Amino acid sequence: VFLPREAFKGLGPIRTFGRKVEFRIRYIFARRLALFGYARPPRIVPGPRSPGNVNAVGNSTAIGLFYQPQIPEITQMFTDFEAVISGLHSRVTEDDADFLAVFFPVRIQVSKRDWELLRRAYALDPSAFDLDYPNTRLGSFCRDRGIPFVDLLPSMKAVTETEGVSVFRRLGDMHLNERGQQISATAICDELIPNLGK
Repeated sequence: VFLPREAFKGLGPIRTFGRKVEFRIRYIFARRLALFGYARPPRIVPGPRSPGNVNAVGNSTAIGLFYQPQIPEITQMFTDFEAVISGLHSRVTEDDADFLAVFFPVRIQVSKRDWELLRRAYALDPSAFDLDYPNTRLGSFCRDRGIPFVDLLPSMKAVTETEGVSVFRRLGDMHLNERGQQISATAICDELIPNLGK
């Protein structure tokens, strides 16, 4: 599933060549010098990825989740996510256990710099993307059904902006670093501890 043509902006041959050179240099430096580890864009895998030709779904940055208007495959993905959350909630609470959904953001949602790098690397049109949409939609879904949840996006975004640090590993990796894990643990504990024994 690929992003539609409307998701892209500035695909001329000169810009495309300039981008290719710039990001090739970024990748070389990032691999060789730790100092440049955060100078490369987040990963989009699997499948081809180049300006004008980007896989909308994947196991690293599913960029299609943020594209507006939604393509049918993404609408189905959200419907499936909601069914899984609802099903897990029902199954867990049947056994008188507590259920908590936790929404983990991806790099481009947390860091403006990472979004800018990804946007420039693949010539994405920023007006075609809503980076808060998945959290807004799933949060509304949970609220409407009384399903407890924690959205880690606001706290991770706040730390990234105030401390100027990344909460993800270097080289475009989507895994949280130690600071990101600390923020996650704190937010989850803040939700769980007051409700223990209720």
